[in-house]
Amino acid sequence: MSEDGYTGGLRVVADQLLDRATVLARFAKELRLSCNGGSNGSDGQRLLALLKPYVNGNTAVTVDYQNDCARGELELGLAWKVTLDEHLLAALRDWLAPENVDIVWDPPPPTAPAYRLNQSAEY
Repeated sequence: MSEDGYTGGLRVVADQLLDRATVLARFAKELRLSCNGGSNGSDGQRLLALLKPYVNGNTAVTVDYQNDCARGELELGLAWKVTLDEHLLAALRDWLAPENVDIVWDPPPPTAPAYRLNQSAEY
C-alpha cells in the first residue's frame, strides 16, 4: 500500500486476488460451532444433516457444547471435515446464530508475506 500522487488516495498492488470461495478453501483451518443445549435433543442429528452435503473437505469441525450441567469440546472425525460454502455458513448461522459460527484461519503462506487475512469470517 502506498500513497497515490495522482488521486491523493491510497494505491494497493496485489500479487493475486482471491474470491471468497477460494479463500475459504485455502485458508480456513477449522469451523467452530457453539451450541447451548437448549433444544429438544435433536441438535446432533440436525447438525449432521446440515454438514453431510459438504463432507470430504479440508476444514475440521469442532463443536463447543454447553448446557446447565456440563461443557465440552468435540472435534468431529476426519470423515466430517467439510468444504466451507456460503450456503452451509448461512444455514448454520440461521440455526445457531451468527456469533456461534466461527472460522479459524490458517496463517497466510510464507511465500506471500504481504497478504493479510482478516480474522473475521465477513469481508
